[in-house]
Amino acid sequence: MAAEPTARDALIAEMLGDIGRLHDSVESLKGVLPGQVEEVEAKITGLVGLLIKAGDAYKAQLEAYTNAQGDKVRAAMEKDAQAAKAQFDRDSSAAIRAALTEVERTVKNTVQTEIAAPVQKVLRSQQQSIWRTLALCLACGMVGGGVVLGANLLTYDKRDAAFTDLGKVVAASWDKLDNKARATINAERGK
Repeated sequence: MAAEPTARDALIAEMLGDIGRLHDSVESLKGVLPGQVEEVEAKITGLVGLLIKAGDAYKAQLEAYTNAQGDKVRAAMEKDAQAAKAQFDRDSSAAIRAALTEVERTVKNTVQTEIAAPVQKVLRSQQQSIWRTLALCLACGMVGGGVVLGANLLTYDKRDAAFTDLGKVVAASWDKLDNKARATINAERGK
């Protein structure tokens, strides 16, 4: 009987250590998943309660049975503990997957509303700005062309046509001019 309390105490200590690790895992989740921690913590706390109940039942049964029955009870309790651990693993994995899915959805929505939508708005604004700028440039070009045309019409020296005609006549009769007249024309042209 001296070996039984030692084995029982070791199993209880191991179970308490597992519960401590579970508690530490719950605390570490608070830093990783702040928005979903309460839901996950509630599920994990329930599962920890199941493990505690299983541990308490295990302890009560060990104390109630004799050494001969202790081996049978221990085997049954280990099986229960394994089943509870497997259930805990399944439930905690499902809770973590659900929390991560929610985080993913939240991130996608945030990216859409905080990044993609403003960028698309800026692009539309830039496209409208380009068309306005092009229209303004076209209008400025037309106004500028009109101003230049008007200025040319107002400042056009009608004598230019007369000079052009005189130049054509002189060119046509160049060979008929004497050297003195050619020299005079060339001298005037050089000024």
